[in-house]
Amino acid sequence: MNIFRVLLIFLCTGLLFFSLPGIAWAQGKALSVPNLNSEYDELMPVIAPDGKTLYFVRTSHPENTGGEKAGQDIWFSQKIEDEWQPPENPGAPLNNIYNNAISSLSPDGKGNWLNNVYLARNRMAPGLSLATRTSAGWSKPEAITIQNFTPEGGFLNCFQANDSILFLSAQTDTTQMEDIFICRRVGEKEWSAPERIKKNINTTGFEIAPVLAPDGRTLYFTSNGHGGLGDADIFMSRRLDNTWLNWSEPVNLGAAVNTAGFDGYFTLDATSGLAYFTRENQEGNTDIYFIRLDDIKPTDNITAELPQAAEPLTETKGAAEISVSKPMLPMLVYFEVNSAELNAPAQKTIQNLVTQLKDSSGSVIIRGHADDTGTETKNKILSEKRAQAVANYLKLFYSPAAFIKIEGFGSSQPLMPNQSAENRARNRRVEIRIE
Repeated sequence: MNIFRVLLIFLCTGLLFFSLPGIAWAQGKALSVPNLNSEYDELMPVIAPDGKTLYFVRTSHPENTGGEKAGQDIWFSQKIEDEWQPPENPGAPLNNIYNNAISSLSPDGKGNWLNNVYLARNRMAPGLSLATRTSAGWSKPEAITIQNFTPEGGFLNCFQANDSILFLSAQTDTTQMEDIFICRRVGEKEWSAPERIKKNINTTGFEIAPVLAPDGRTLYFTSNGHGGLGDADIFMSRRLDNTWLNWSEPVNLGAAVNTAGFDGYFTLDATSGLAYFTRENQEGNTDIYFIRLDDIKPTDNITAELPQAAEPLTETKGAAEISVSKPMLPMLVYFEVNSAELNAPAQKTIQNLVTQLKDSSGSVIIRGHADDTGTETKNKILSEKRAQAVANYLKLFYSPAAFIKIEGFGSSQPLMPNQSAENRARNRRVEIRIE
């Protein structure tokens, strides 16, 4: 399926750490998500931070709000005992008779970024909205203000990186295609004017679907402007500084992910080490696939044709800032306030890690962190205790061939500004890496 078919919809308004039941793994290959895909288009997967709910868009399905002629709806599937259940349509207020799509979830999973502005009497306008999870479900979507910004064309999506940074993919000039921008929070429902990130990311083609990995530094996006293997490919880049505007040269994720057709909308599940994305199938429709992160082999030498009006490109892309051997995604274990005890989800995350470790000869690096609620000394001690607790539990299941290195950083390396309870919860963590 050509990317312009995807755009038309909007113009109208490392490694698997457990075995999924019924899946026979083919090393190095992406697989269709069981129970999820249909004869209709499924695209734009977004996974909740806890890894238990997968949202996506389904096009022209007879059970969409308004029927199969009404465009696209948001659907979701829940994971029970490591198996995705048949999808459900959440209905109103997320869906109406127009085109509905989810862009991303807030870092705490309680905010749902939606394409378009939801107006009275079920009308829609270009822009972005945010729905909030309540005890009764999702709230009515409310419009988000982006200063000095008027979307051109119909395609728009975003990704909230943290409490203060929003990635935006938009067309701001009718003579150009979509680029990736940064917006900075200036109010509860207001963000600064978009700042275009540097040209090594943005091209004369389109750049859409930005997603930031939990490490806060690795950006994944979809583009047809960097050459590649087909219609559109998925790329990765590393943030070089704290301006959020400077990024390393993009690296193609390689043939395990990208094909001759359209591949895009990459999303990560930090609880399992899986990546989900959209791929064009043999019938020309789109389905949602998933792959073990360790099976992704990025490449920095791409020969391909660029979009029309560009010359064919053979480029060896510098990768000094990032490793091209595998995506950079640490496993994350979270803790309660002032605690170094492992709860049930943390224990399961560590148990799921064992499969990867058995297949790896690398060193295990365990890095503990704290929020800013204690003194510097107490936070340093607490972060070391958290790292040690993870190491001790890991050793119950795994005798490492290489050494385990433990480090505690206190509150010196937050993933997000310690400005809210949700952000502090994300900073109370241990990162597990294999190097």
